[in-house]
Amino acid sequence: MDLRQRFRETASEKGLPDAAIEWWLRLARPRLELSRAADGPVAGRFGGRPALPEGVEWPRGTAFLATVDLAAIPPGSHDLDLPGDGHLLFFAEPEIVPEDCRVVHVPAGVPVAERDVPEDMYAPVYDPFPLHGRAAWSLPVERSEAAVDLGERVHDEELIADVVVELGFDDDFQLAIGGYADESTSGVGNPVDSPDKETLLAQLYLTDDLVGQDFGGSPLCLVSFVMSYPDLAAGRFDQARFFSDFNG
Repeated sequence: MDLRQRFRETASEKGLPDAAIEWWLRLARPRLELSRAADGPVAGRFGGRPALPEGVEWPRGTAFLATVDLAAIPPGSHDLDLPGDGHLLFFAEPEIVPEDCRVVHVPAGVPVAERDVPEDMYAPVYDPFPLHGRAAWSLPVERSEAAVDLGERVHDEELIADVVVELGFDDDFQLAIGGYADESTSGVGNPVDSPDKETLLAQLYLTDDLVGQDFGGSPLCLVSFVMSYPDLAAGRFDQARFFSDFNG
């Protein structure tokens, strides 16, 4: 059962009318969830060592977290203006509030080699495993998270928000591409400030069984990568900004 159907059932049980349910579902966005536990096609990898082109350095002070194979993403699994092939590699400083995170785009056909950690730099290397892609959906908690204009407030948005929060998010995936950003319990807010100008590119779900005491040793640290629409359309992934959230 996908998130939209779960939302319909839970909202109906709480007494929301069908019109309110369908009104809010206009904001649903597709997102790709990549998980070690899913049974979809392999679309990436968590951990290990990055495969980088000659002349592209491992970003200093960062840990390599994941790679996504853009050509292996299931059709319709996101609404982002992404290249149809090549790879995205995600790096982040292994702190609870990282000061540096990077996205590296490697176009298709560019020769790459797997890199070891540079001798003059410390970086943890996490046990690698394949990530299986599955098409999913996401919903905002508040209208301000969406670029879609629903018009005047005509339904009980507080109750709608309660339903979305109650649904929560699955804890069996490690990376999401697109959709709305999830928030943890630290209270730092949503990473997307202006949804009419920018969007979530990716969100990494770093649990302590994956990264140990790195990223603050929190049971869950969320590292988000946000891009403006012009930068995304132009493939300027080096312009992605980052945002972290954690259980705390």
